[in-house]
Amino acid sequence: MNVVLVVDDEPQIRAIIGYVVESTGREWIGAQSAEEAQEILKTHNVELVLLDVMLPGASGIELCRSIRTSSTPVILLSALGEEEDRIRGLEAGADDYIVKPFSPREVGLRIEAILRRRGETSWSEAEGIRIDSDTGELSFAGSTTVLPAMESRVLEQLLHNNNRTVSFHDLLLHVWNTDESVGGREMVRITVHRLRAHLKALGVRENLIETVRGTGYRVRQQSTT
Repeated sequence: MNVVLVVDDEPQIRAIIGYVVESTGREWIGAQSAEEAQEILKTHNVELVLLDVMLPGASGIELCRSIRTSSTPVILLSALGEEEDRIRGLEAGADDYIVKPFSPREVGLRIEAILRRRGETSWSEAEGIRIDSDTGELSFAGSTTVLPAMESRVLEQLLHNNNRTVSFHDLLLHVWNTDESVGGREMVRITVHRLRAHLKALGVRENLIETVRGTGYRVRQQSTT
């Protein structure tokens, strides 16, 4: 059975987030430390982690980096809401960053945005690249890798709009289910940076994802001349 892992050292916060998870029709399990969370990740099929940044012992940022080696998506929760704090969390591999105090409805929408299509089986393909939206499996020239959730969804959007610019607004709306709030564009930039690194490691040409300055990104078609 799939579960959502809620990691926070405050029982009250865990209970609130757990209620939100239940409202989306999912089961959840709680942990109060990074060490306890690591044990749960070994013994349960965790489909999403909601993780407090400030934990006793190992920090949420450290745990996020560890989880980052798998395809399990992570939403960071933190009372630290400055832009540099958000950037630090996203650079650690988080798929989203929510500032405390938060709206339970917003948390629910963010959960749905990340897991919306988890049970579906579909794929996108362009420029010799194929991405499975169910598993995040990326294939190119006989090689494969598994992308984390947000990189996978960004690539899907770009491939669906092959050679057309996808704006920051549309990426935030379709991938994160949010608008251009503070730090939104930086969240997109960091995700695209990580996506480019995955593509490069697979041997994909470096200019595949083109930056359209001040607007967004597009998948650039290979020149045939």
